[in-house]
Amino acid sequence: MHHFGRFDVILCRNVLMYLNDDKRTHVLEAIAPSMEEGGLLMLGAAETVIGQTQKFRASRAFRGFYELAPGRQGA
Repeated sequence: MHHFGRFDVILCRNVLMYLNDDKRTHVLEAIAPSMEEGGLLMLGAAETVIGQTQKFRASRAFRGFYELAPGRQGA
């Protein structure tokens, strides 16, 4: 897989809802290594990481955003 660098914010709005569960998990797992520590992932209102991956959790500081779960940086 090609690595484009590390990002503070990744916007992935209204993309995952068109994919099946396996593909959603694959996309989220591929995004995680590209996130900077403290970075944020933004999904669409109808999308979630819950039940898709353990690499992200809901942001405690920013409603509607996700952050890397503890211990998941670059994993």
